[in-house]
Amino acid sequence: MTLAREQDPAVISARMMLDKDWPTVSSIPKLVALLDGAISESSLYKRAKEGTLPGCRRVGHRFLIHVPTFIGWIQSGTGDDHPLP
Repeated sequence: MTLAREQDPAVISARMMLDKDWPTVSSIPKLVALLDGAISESSLYKRAKEGTLPGCRRVGHRFLIHVPTFIGWIQSGTGDDHPLP
């Protein structure tokens, strides 16, 4: 694998998911638990309500997060377009 490919957020995301047995989809409270509280639930809900949380979809009254998309966004370090507070 080339160095550029190893640094690709999608590859990093896939590796992280394999390392920790991450689910494909998660609710916000479960995602906070998976992240060991590194990001607050209130911050994630705020972004979800604003429509700026990567990988987030509203289903009824719940927000569901596509975990590979979310992890890729975190790992890319380019959250300028959707910064967390």
